[in-house]
This record gives sequence, C-alpha cells and structure tokens, in this order.
Amino acid sequence: MGDGAMKTAPNSEMIGNDSQKERSKLIDLASAAMDELIKMADSDSHLWIKSPKSGKEVLNPVEYEKIRSPFNTPKPNGFVTEATRKTVLICTNTAALIETFLDA
Repeated sequence: MGDGAMKTAPNSEMIGNDSQKERSKLIDLASAAMDELIKMADSDSHLWIKSPKSGKEVLNPVEYEKIRSPFNTPKPNGFVTEATRKTVLICTNTAALIETFLDA
C-alpha cells in the first residue's frame, strides 16, 4: 500500500451485526404481513364492501389505509390498491396450502 493508507477487512462482529439487523427487519416485515392478512380475513371487518356493479366484496380503500402495514411505502403515482374477496372451503393441510401460495 504505497499511499500509506491502511486497509482493513470488516471484522466478523460487524458482519454479524448487519446480518442480525437484516434478520430482525425480515422478521418484523413477516410479522406485519401476517397481522395485515389476519385483519383482512376478518369477516366482521369494515375492510370489505359490496360492489354495486358486480355484487362482489371489494376492498374499502379508506379502511385499508387505516390498517395497512407501516412497511408498505407510499405508492408511486398511478399505482392503485385493488382487491376482491371470496370465501371457499379448501380440504387440505396447512403446509400444502402455504406451499401452494408460495408457488403461485
């Protein structure tokens, strides 16, 4: 190192701390997503309203803004949140259902 600067590699503690911070963020994000999913699945929620056009249950954007995760950053201009809901009975185990969602 001809310029007299001393270069050091990051120590394992620094790498471990970054990894722990990332892991903590991912756990917080997963927890917030699960909470939001549970709130959206609540049948007594004001989150869903009947569409006058189709008769389907559609997401009430005003109510959704009240419960949405703080991890959802503001949407870029032109983006909208849109969802419909339908209830069905699925005969399978939890693991198979989750795997199906992850494969979709």
